[in-house]
Amino acid sequence: MQSEEAARRARCGTVRIMTPARTTFAPHPIGTRSRARLEVIGAPDTPVPPWAIVWCDQTGVDLICGLTLPDWAFEPGPRFKGWPQVTADIATSTAAGAAVLVNRPTWPGSVAPCVVAALEELPDDIEVLADAAGCAAALDETLLLVHGVPVSFGERSLGIDAALARGRAVLAAGTSLLTETRPSVRVMSRLLRAHPHELVTEDIQADLVVVGGAPVDSSRELGLVTLSAIQHAPCAVLVTPRAPGIHRSRFAPRL
Repeated sequence: MQSEEAARRARCGTVRIMTPARTTFAPHPIGTRSRARLEVIGAPDTPVPPWAIVWCDQTGVDLICGLTLPDWAFEPGPRFKGWPQVTADIATSTAAGAAVLVNRPTWPGSVAPCVVAALEELPDDIEVLADAAGCAAALDETLLLVHGVPVSFGERSLGIDAALARGRAVLAAGTSLLTETRPSVRVMSRLLRAHPHELVTEDIQADLVVVGGAPVDSSRELGLVTLSAIQHAPCAVLVTPRAPGIHRSRFAPRL
């Protein structure tokens, strides 16, 4: 049973998000950040998932419940016209060091007991890996690492072997690092022949998708994979900020 405090926090979905504070990434072990924050975007009456409260409590992440969208923005069918502004706000928040949870209720038929982490490259996505592992632990579910290689290469195209080898290497590095640092998390990996942004659309089967946001202290926009997940994934999406290169480099010898 949730505590009174947890229940109160689970009902806080109508408070407006404050301007994100800057958060610096301290050189701590994988998955630990200096007073990071999780900003929640959801429908007015959608509570914060219990696993998100557990994850924030376990990792010392500040939970900021706020920006609301109409219920129909999270449903299949005609797309919500306000996504461009929402995704721009998410890019700003992640660049300031905040993770953002798009608290979409899972669509019928899309439920699967796993967390999916979309990895493009390591160590660039080291924080995606860390946060996905933490969420999988909070949910007590398997973590599935995915990487896509476009089918448009064609089986005889130059570069296909290198692209497949690179994808396998990314997944192997991620699995190895989690086995070393988070041995209690069940990890699987899957290399798929698809454009990366096609991995996180309506056909995905998961309880949660974790993708990378804008690098901290940058002015970059969100990538195509993240934009696709935010707008089209049939389940909740966690957008996690990418750590600055000065801290990512600590993991390079292990990847």
